[in-house]
Parts: sequence; C-alpha cells; structure tokens
Amino acid sequence: MKFPVVVLVAFLVSLATANKFTYYVFARTWLPGQCRNRNTHGCAPAVLANHKTKLTIHGLWPNGIESCPTQHRSTLTADDITRAGGAATISAAMPGASKADMAFWTHEWTKHGTCSNMPAAKYFKQMLHLRNHLKTPAILNSSAGPVTVTPAFGGNAVLICSSQGGVQYLTEVRTCHLKNAVNTVSPCPGPAPGNACSLANVVIS
Repeated sequence: MKFPVVVLVAFLVSLATANKFTYYVFARTWLPGQCRNRNTHGCAPAVLANHKTKLTIHGLWPNGIESCPTQHRSTLTADDITRAGGAATISAAMPGASKADMAFWTHEWTKHGTCSNMPAAKYFKQMLHLRNHLKTPAILNSSAGPVTVTPAFGGNAVLICSSQGGVQYLTEVRTCHLKNAVNTVSPCPGPAPGNACSLANVVIS
C-alpha cells in the first residue's frame, strides 16, 4: 500500500513547485498591430472593429525561477467561464486572435492559469480586473505613428513589436506584477518574454 502514498507525496511536491513563482507577466494585445496581414478568427474585420480602441487580454503568466509541472493541470469548463462573468464578458475583453475564444481561453488556462494557484474563475476575474484597472493610453487612439508610446505606460511596461520592412508595429504591452501584489504594476524582477520593440518610435497600425 506504499504506492498511493508515494503518488500523494509526488502530487504535493508538484503543487509546491508550481507555487514557487515570484511574479506575473500580464500581457495585453494591441489587435490592430497583432492582426496586421493576418486572416484568422479574431482578426476578421467584424471582430477587429470591436477592439480598435482598447488593449485586450492575452494572458496572466506566472514567472520566476521554478517551472510549472504539467502532469496535474486541470481542464477549463463552461461552468468556470460562467462563474468568471460569462462568455460574452470575457470575449469582449479577451478575444482569440488566432483561435476561437474558448480554445484560446483553454490554452491560456492550461499553460499558465493552472500554475497561478488560483481557481479558474478567480484567474479569469483577476485578468478582467487588471484590464479594467490598467487603462489603454489615449495615444494608442490618437495617431497611427510612428510615435513614442513608452512614457504613456509609466516606464514599467515592456512593448512587444513585429517588424515589417524596417518598421516596428506595436502588438503587445506586458507589465509585471509581484505574486503578492498582483494588482500593482512593478518593475520586472526578470524578463518579460517576447520580442521587445528595439526602436523608440513604433507604428500604431
């Protein structure tokens, strides 16, 4: 009867490892730039038209020294989405650019949310709260660029760009949030993954 005990210990060790991350990266997508030259579900004109004035949610990613084990990750359910506010509410803030919405949400939950030490509904509510709290700077709606947008985010944001023909197009904005102060933007204690914009001026497509 020792085998079940060994399995239980391994499970608890895995959970402890998952909780050792130190900070989150909150990634928000600028769909006009992300959808440039893309013909995918979330980039259809009818969908994109609803997301041209605000950054949308990509995900909330636990980061730190430890990696998150995958063997005990749970599945996102329709009930989780309902308890988080409903599909319509989440879709308005977190549309899938390359996948159908539920497939996109499931991907983010499975890969990142299950490492966050939050239940699924709380994880999505936290992202919705951050998106509402961190406003989209007016400069993103006032010019097509090239413009300098970093100061509009207070200096603690990492801007992600795609490069085409020597021009950099803004695609995402990523901010860091300490594990125990998730509602506050902090200087990143480690790298915010992605292709950071290498030019001061970027195009707001």
